[in-house]
Amino acid sequence: MNFDNKAAVQAFLKASCEDLDTSLTSFYQNKIQPFRQTIEHLHELLEGDRMNVKRCHKVLKDLQRAGESHLSADSQFAENLERIGTSALLTEPGIGRAFLKFSVIIKELSSVTKNQLQTMSNMLLFPLTALLQNDFRLIEQDLKRNFDKAYREYDSARARLEKEKRKTGDGLAMPKADAMPSDYMTELERERRMFQLGMCEYLIKANEVRTKKGVDYMQHLLDYYNTHCRLFEDGLKVLHDLRTWADTLTNDLQELRNKQEEEKRDLVELRKRLQTELTTEKESATPAGYSLHIPSGEESVGVEKTGYLWKRSEGIRRVFQKRYCQVKNGHFTMAHSPSAHPTATLTLLTCNVKEAVDTDGKKNCFHLITPAGNRTYVFSAENPTERETWLSVIRNCHKRLLEDKFDQFSQADSQPAVKTMKQLVQGIVEKVKTLPGNDTCCDCGAPGPTWLSHNLGVLTCIECSGIHRDLGVQYSRVVSITLDKLTTAKLTVARAVGNQAFNDIMEANLTVDKPDPKAAMATRKDYIKAKYVDHQFVASTCTDQDTLRKFLVNAVSSKDIFALLQAFGEGVDLSGAIPDLTNGETILHNAVALEEETTLHMVDFIMWNMLDRASINKQDSNGNTPLHIAASQHKAQCVKLLLRGGADVTV
Repeated sequence: MNFDNKAAVQAFLKASCEDLDTSLTSFYQNKIQPFRQTIEHLHELLEGDRMNVKRCHKVLKDLQRAGESHLSADSQFAENLERIGTSALLTEPGIGRAFLKFSVIIKELSSVTKNQLQTMSNMLLFPLTALLQNDFRLIEQDLKRNFDKAYREYDSARARLEKEKRKTGDGLAMPKADAMPSDYMTELERERRMFQLGMCEYLIKANEVRTKKGVDYMQHLLDYYNTHCRLFEDGLKVLHDLRTWADTLTNDLQELRNKQEEEKRDLVELRKRLQTELTTEKESATPAGYSLHIPSGEESVGVEKTGYLWKRSEGIRRVFQKRYCQVKNGHFTMAHSPSAHPTATLTLLTCNVKEAVDTDGKKNCFHLITPAGNRTYVFSAENPTERETWLSVIRNCHKRLLEDKFDQFSQADSQPAVKTMKQLVQGIVEKVKTLPGNDTCCDCGAPGPTWLSHNLGVLTCIECSGIHRDLGVQYSRVVSITLDKLTTAKLTVARAVGNQAFNDIMEANLTVDKPDPKAAMATRKDYIKAKYVDHQFVASTCTDQDTLRKFLVNAVSSKDIFALLQAFGEGVDLSGAIPDLTNGETILHNAVALEEETTLHMVDFIMWNMLDRASINKQDSNGNTPLHIAASQHKAQCVKLLLRGGADVTV
């Protein structure tokens, strides 16, 4: 709304002064309605000012509350530092004094902050509070109401005068002189003066409000920020006094840290000695439980044996029960009979066996001890010879298993180390970097690109990658080769394409200047959109869509990724069915059927660059999706690739 407040006030002053001097009723009567509109416009402006002042007032109250909360937290922090310092004085006097010093500094800085909050309250918050509660309220509740009342009363007096004129006169003829008493004219003039007075009081208060919210409040702001600067200077003085002491304290702390490190080293050394002593004592004692190494047995008895042994039960009533036992293939099994299912199977590689004295009235006993919980099985043989045979067989089996394991470990040590997945991915990334053109950004030529569009197989700089991301994943799927956790699947296309080969096709008919590394973002954006969305710079090789689809089928059949890229650049639909294929397949069906271990990049490129993502689950006339074909032909890598791309196993 355009409203010249100064001109409106000057017009009111001029007209009202002339009316007081000449009392030209008819002249001023024509000004009443414009003056009333002036007040209405001005009132709308003041209402807008009131809302803005109210918002500022609310924000300042929030700042004050936040400041008070900050002061309270500072006070608690200083008190706790003081407690820590007082406690540390008993053991580390230097550290204790430092804590107490910092407690005092925080209290001094809090005092500066408190003064700042008080200044803000006095200089900024209080004037706005007074403006809202006094001036704006007076305008709204009294002055505007009085002005509206004066206008209504003037309008009513004018209407009565007009009515009297019509009653005493005929048409346009002048009324009789004695028919117009002076009372009506006097009343009308009095009401006009009341209107003028009401408007004058409103304008005076409006002027005061403009001054308070404008000039006066700006002066308050200047005073506040001058005080702000002085308070910061006070805080800087406090910190300046701290600087020299802090430098000295840093040296003292380093000294103390060195002493504590030395003390820690002595304690660690003592701990090692104690642990070694305890370990030696433990090893010198007779082992009562499981041990990995056991004595050798009589080699002539071999490593396998079957027969009956008496096994002691584990319950409260420990009785010996006859069990059919067998040592075979490195395991010790127990069963109720030769034909019964084993009740327990123990791996002899991790078991320990030793002779035992007579137990619960049974002779010829031995113990078989498992590592899990040091559980001990107690067995009794028919005679001493039988017991020695069982012991020798178990020991021989244990020794044979250990030797086999050691041989496996030795062979494993002699083999080259298998690369971890992270090392494998890093190796592929390094290979991708060496492809022609990959040392510079695909779009602007900036050196050392580190952002990969994995569906297209090109590397870009960070600036161009942001524009790629803005295009949407239907055009470019961007990941970082240094920051993101890559998988080999996301490097499938990148290993086969490269920036130079990609640009040989997508920029074959370049009609504009290519952006340089310093190009503006708007210039990059226009170029990248034209290149990747509109495919404006691709040289056309096919005259119509039928020819283009045949070209696409030939590209997939010949497993030529660059021919596939050419068809993609010329705008072929990778999502639709191909009429030249017999069973209503899409080109993805065809690529999966022809896929070999070395041509996964063909499937990956088609899958990620289909504009209709739902086509990955499209069925041919036999009801098969690309995933069905991959699974039926046992192409595991292709199945994994399709599942990562969103293939639905329920179709």
